[in-house]
Amino acid sequence: MAFRIVFVWFMASNTIQLSGQKVSAPRWFLLQTSAQYNINGGDWKSRYPAFTSVPLSFEYFHRHKFIVGANYNIYLGSQVNENGLYGNMTNSQNELLDLNGYPAVVRTYMRGFQSGAHALKSYPIKSGSNWHVQMGGGLGYYQSFTKFVFDENQVPQIDGKYQSGYDRLAAGWFIQEQLRLQYLNNELVSMGLGIHFMQGKSTNLRPYDFATQTPGNQQFTDFTYGASLFITIPIRVSETLPEPDYYVE
Repeated sequence: MAFRIVFVWFMASNTIQLSGQKVSAPRWFLLQTSAQYNINGGDWKSRYPAFTSVPLSFEYFHRHKFIVGANYNIYLGSQVNENGLYGNMTNSQNELLDLNGYPAVVRTYMRGFQSGAHALKSYPIKSGSNWHVQMGGGLGYYQSFTKFVFDENQVPQIDGKYQSGYDRLAAGWFIQEQLRLQYLNNELVSMGLGIHFMQGKSTNLRPYDFATQTPGNQQFTDFTYGASLFITIPIRVSETLPEPDYYVE
């Protein structure tokens, strides 16, 4: 009788222990798109004071502890500093003239991209919460240039092959730090907010700068900081828990 009581107690206590085992937090793959606004500093500011961009990223989120991912950011700026952009081709009013001798209508935009990898440490606001504070950084490659839009064959000074002499094409390497607040729930819309800081070193990729009439290869030190709003599509990694074995030695 005593043996039966001990046996029942042993099995019950092990069943309670197994059922009370701590369940690990899930693993996720995250597809993310953002709207980002950036304010520039350093040499970048003298060419492009600020710009908007559209970052895209693919991330792996490990059990609410850390994130590693790859990203691609598309530059879509509309603020271009045109002072000195056309060199000595402007008149006394700093206007570029078209083929008919009138002030040319030329729209300029900042274009480019950056691509890199990043890692973040994640801290749930509280145990079991869908809200996470994440901080970390990354590095990668970036490129920027000036896009010109004007009527075809009306501004021959910057048309065709001449355009490359004025487009300020530059590229280099960057490092970036970021801080995010993310809400993650695969049953609802997942979203978040972030701030970032970026430092880069770039080089003029054109062999000759027509505006300054100097050879290319100028070195630039670029800075930017900004904020982003992002939407995330979380894909939970399915896991199969092993069946517990009950036995008595």
